[in-house]
Amino acid sequence: MAEEVICRRTGGIVTLIVNRPEEQNMLSDEVLTQLHSHLLELNQDHATRLVIITGVGMEFFCGGIFNPGLKARLSADQIRLRRRHAIELFERIGTLIHPVIGAINGRAQAGGFEMALACDMRIAASHATFCLPESSWGGFPGAGGPLRLSRIVGMGKAMEIIMTGRAVVADEALRIGLIERVVPPGDFESELYEFANCIANTSPLGNRAVKKIIRACPEMSGRAAQAFSDALRELVGASEDAREGMIAHLEGRPPKYKAK
Repeated sequence: MAEEVICRRTGGIVTLIVNRPEEQNMLSDEVLTQLHSHLLELNQDHATRLVIITGVGMEFFCGGIFNPGLKARLSADQIRLRRRHAIELFERIGTLIHPVIGAINGRAQAGGFEMALACDMRIAASHATFCLPESSWGGFPGAGGPLRLSRIVGMGKAMEIIMTGRAVVADEALRIGLIERVVPPGDFESELYEFANCIANTSPLGNRAVKKIIRACPEMSGRAAQAFSDALRELVGASEDAREGMIAHLEGRPPKYKAK
C-alpha cells in the first residue's frame, strides 16, 4: 500500500507530499497524523533549512478535509475530531521553526486552501486554482481560513472569496497577494526548488527570527513588536552563523551556516 505522505530530503530542503491522487489528495486522518508527526520531528532538526508542502501530481494540490459526500458518511464526533486535527496541523505549520512553502501544483480546495494559507509563502503553477466552497455546502471554512485569508488579502476580498465560493485563478491570486509566484506547469518543479534553494542558502537563524517576527507582529503593539525584534536581533547577531556570514562576505565565498 502506498504511503499517504511522502517525505523527501534534498540537502536542507524537506518536501512533504500528500500522496492520495485517487482521492484528490484529501487530508485523511492518517495524512493529518503523518504530517503532524513529520513537523514535530522537523522542529528539532537543525539540518533542515526549509520545508515544502505539496500534493502528488498536477491536478489537486489538496482537495481538503471534507466534502459533502464524505461528511455524509461521518459522525458528528468524527467530523469534529478531524477538523480539530487539521486546525492543530495548520497551527503547527505556523509555529514550525523553519519557513514553509506551500507548492500549489493544482486545485487547492476547502481545507486544502486553508492548509496553503497556513504556509509562510505560496508558489503556484499557472493552472492552479483556490476555492473555499463551504458556503455553497451550507457552512463556512472552519479550520482558520477566514482568519488567515483576511490577513493576507484584506477583509473585503476575503469575504468576497468565501461568501461566493468561487475559484480564484493563479494570476488573480498573485495580483491580490495570495501567492508569491506563478510558474508554468512545465517549469514548476525546477523553479520551485530554485526559489527554495535561494532561501535555504541564507541564514537559517535569521530566517527563523524573521518568521517569528512577522508571525507575531499582528498580535502585538508597535513598541512590543520592536522590542521583540530587538531581542531576536541580539541573539542572532551573537551567533556563530552571524560571524561566519560576515567572514564569508569579506572573503568572497558562500557562507557555511550551521544554525548555531
